[in-house]
Amino acid sequence: MLGIMLAAVWYWYYRDPSEHPHANQEERDYIAAHGARIEENDSEAAAQVR
Repeated sequence: MLGIMLAAVWYWYYRDPSEHPHANQEERDYIAAHGARIEENDSEAAAQVR
């Protein structure tokens, strides 16, 4: 039960850095420059299936 409650809280507060109300432009640039995935389409990270 605790896990479900924590998941609900995380889902409620989790935001994309570009949409977060308290992240300024410098923080967004830092996140993007240090390897964070900022695009929803992660096709280059998908496993190749033969």
